Amino acid sequence: MKDIKPAAQRPEIHIRPARGIGFGDFAEIFRNRRLLLGMARRRLDSRFNNLYLGFFWATARPLLMTLVFVFIKKLSEAKMGGGIPYPAYLFSGLVLWFYLAGSITQTAAALERDAGLVQKIYFPRLISPMSPMLANLVDLMIGIIILIPIMIYFKLWPGWEIILLPLVLAQIMAMILGVGLVFAALNLISRDWSQLLGLMLYIGLFMSPVIYSVERLPATVQRVYFFNPAAGTLMAMRASLFEPLDFPWGLWSYSVGFSLGVLLLGLAMFRRVEHKLLDEL
Repeated sequence: MKDIKPAAQRPEIHIRPARGIGFGDFAEIFRNRRLLLGMARRRLDSRFNNLYLGFFWATARPLLMTLVFVFIKKLSEAKMGGGIPYPAYLFSGLVLWFYLAGSITQTAAALERDAGLVQKIYFPRLISPMSPMLANLVDLMIGIIILIPIMIYFKLWPGWEIILLPLVLAQIMAMILGVGLVFAALNLISRDWSQLLGLMLYIGLFMSPVIYSVERLPATVQRVYFFNPAAGTLMAMRASLFEPLDFPWGLWSYSVGFSLGVLLLGLAMFRRVEHKLLDEL
């Protein structure tokens, strides 16, 4: 029979976050991909359980807002621009914006929502803020499916730029994760940051080419307007779906640079506060 060492003589094992920006975490996340997909599925189940019209509720907001704004446009005869029929322009923008804004908000609040799980077991902490971004992809895909009949009705077809759609989606997800991680770290300092994030996203809806086209803005305003990285993202998304629109290579390159920069910043900030998560949650 083997001797059992007293508890005082057993070695203690301490799990600490690694140093650096945190790219090594992605290898660990890949090894724990089933946990990531499981958490994303759990979020979907909590939203769609006992919903018989789940397909409708997933896109109710952009669909109803499209109907309202199209009705207002017809009454006012306002010129929204866009280069394509306004219903297709508006719905595609709203579907992407609600995915972007909703995912950033949920990513920033993920640690608080999963506080009970974080305090009980060890797992790569990045899985918590990444799971809502993946879960909300279902809403985005449903929105694109609903967009297809609209495109058929207006005889809109994608061009060769459709092959860039996965790259645009990857850039969007990098932006979501980066901004979400920045505010997830700031929320551990003060809850005021979550209020600021909500205000910024609300204003961003009207300061981005979601409801109207940038062609309606004066050239002097456009120079400042395009500092908003969501502008190039929305324009690139539409250009990859609708052939009449030119792909905004310059603006999208800026959006890609911003997304990579904010992702690096978010990973660095998240890694900096990761060691005191249990104390702050």
